[in-house]
Amino acid sequence: MKPLGITAYTATSALGRGTGAMLAALRAGKGGLRPNDFDRADVPAYIGRVAGLEDAPLSGALAPFDCRNNRLAQLGLAQDDFADAVARARSRYGAKRVAVLLGTSTSGILQTELAYRARSAGGELPPGFDYRHGQNLFSVTDFVRRSLALEGPAMTISTACSSSAKVFAAAARYIEAGVADAAVVGGVDSLCLTTIHGFTSLQLVSEEPCRPFDAARKGMTIGEGAGYALVERRSADIVLEGYGESSDAHHMSTPHPDGEGALRAMRQALGARRCRSFGGRLRERPRHCDAGQRPRRGPRARAPFRKPRAGELHQGLHRPYARRRRHRRVDRVLPCARAWLRPGHAQYERGRARSGKPDRAPDPRRPRAPRAHQLVRLRRQQLQLGVRGIGVLAPGLQGWSAAARVLSGEERFVPAEVKRPAPTLLPPAERRRCAPSVAWALSVAQEAVAASGIGAEEFAVVFVSSDGDGDIVHRLCTALAAAAPAVSPTDFHNSVHNAAVGYWSIGVRSMAPSTALCAYDASFGAGLLEAAAQIGAEARRVLLVAVDLPYPPPLAQHLPARNGFACALALEPGAALAISVGEEKPDPLPLPGFEGNAAAAALPLLALLARAGEGKARLPLPDGALSVARRA
Repeated sequence: MKPLGITAYTATSALGRGTGAMLAALRAGKGGLRPNDFDRADVPAYIGRVAGLEDAPLSGALAPFDCRNNRLAQLGLAQDDFADAVARARSRYGAKRVAVLLGTSTSGILQTELAYRARSAGGELPPGFDYRHGQNLFSVTDFVRRSLALEGPAMTISTACSSSAKVFAAAARYIEAGVADAAVVGGVDSLCLTTIHGFTSLQLVSEEPCRPFDAARKGMTIGEGAGYALVERRSADIVLEGYGESSDAHHMSTPHPDGEGALRAMRQALGARRCRSFGGRLRERPRHCDAGQRPRRGPRARAPFRKPRAGELHQGLHRPYARRRRHRRVDRVLPCARAWLRPGHAQYERGRARSGKPDRAPDPRRPRAPRAHQLVRLRRQQLQLGVRGIGVLAPGLQGWSAAARVLSGEERFVPAEVKRPAPTLLPPAERRRCAPSVAWALSVAQEAVAASGIGAEEFAVVFVSSDGDGDIVHRLCTALAAAAPAVSPTDFHNSVHNAAVGYWSIGVRSMAPSTALCAYDASFGAGLLEAAAQIGAEARRVLLVAVDLPYPPPLAQHLPARNGFACALALEPGAALAISVGEEKPDPLPLPGFEGNAAAAALPLLALLARAGEGKARLPLPDGALSVARRA
């Protein structure tokens, strides 16, 4: 990959607010852990709690987003002048060209946990409960993008503990594929009852402060924090040079004993690293023991470098051994450097006289023609891909062959009840244990892969769901509302947003990369954009799986989906579909009964694929629409 500069960053945790406070605490040998005093404090443990969140409610236009997780997100944005750095990037590229890609594992689920405690005698949740702006995984990303006045592509990645690391890979792909020019990445996770009691049920929480890497360690400590970074194709002291992703394909909550998945990801990251900077715009790490000094040996050992002259920073002459790369002498004004000097400037006139060549400096009053890299960026905004296989499961659409006949108009749509599928790729015990949404996802994934004629291990996986599995959320929150909370270990490890891709990788024994994301009602469009970016940037096959099922009471009144829907697309590099981001209005659903189901936003695209000939489908994105054009 081409290196990307991390031009701004910040972090906030129990250790301190901002990188300066955290560094000072580390140097002083201080820790941020304290005995558990969160909520009822009914778990003997230490926690990493950020002080002051209870006294910092959100107000104004963003008041509906008020929850502990978004308060922490707001506190993190206010540190290290990060918001000012993003504002400069917004003015440089435009609000629609800066993506927001954040990771979280639980988002604002604490709001739902507390709401379950306050249910009425009839079981209804208290007035004012807002699921969409609280618990939903996209809540934190939506809050951050609104706070920063950004309108570019946005999504929340939720892959448990790896969530805020995977956003860097997604940002690199978006910039490489031309989807964005810069990206705000990071992660926010706050204390909640689900994680405290969930990890306690797995017997992983220590009753004393955690001691990482200690042979006598007794467990982990639950904490909270927020961190952000601004990724651009610009010069920076910190550079993203490579990334690696893999699936462990071993167990839902236990890593591979030999660490095969981790080794695979690390090897990919090191293999993707490029030592040379692109275009001379990113600085290489100095090859000497100390930056700004000569080698140890020779008559000029340890002699400092002279300061660069005007125009040299754009020629790479500030780098060590610059002259070995056939650069010209540093006492001569180079042709490219003359563009930075105006006619009449003494240094400009001297350089012009020495070169003996006619003046080629551009007239600042004349508009410049589009540069090559600008044209490349415009071309890259339109991604291309092909479709090898499709799977569908919904009332009246059981299987792609039946769904294609309905969507093409050959048959009338007649809704019919869908029984819970039994994914044959899982052992009987895991088949019974997995959540209903997992069973639906695996069913359509198997259908799409079988239709493609390609092995399942050849596909990276992008899993999409707006709300996850409602049955699991309901059982967890009901258990946590009891006087003596007791969380089921099975429910806890099934509650992660990437449970479906975890079961898939184990069932098909695939270590290919996988991710799970959310973007409210625009989740399917965001997932297709992520899949297209992977295809465009890495030329890999991608299996896109989307599923959303109705929630049980009392959450059902806050989620309008009446019918379940699941689909899968086996995608590959090709030219059958052209994808671009625009500001058009999304297409209406071609079938009734699926309003409010985020996964069913795929229906216009499926209808396009079911019909012959050219056409276009427009899918919802957080701002605008994803245009998918089919070529004959």
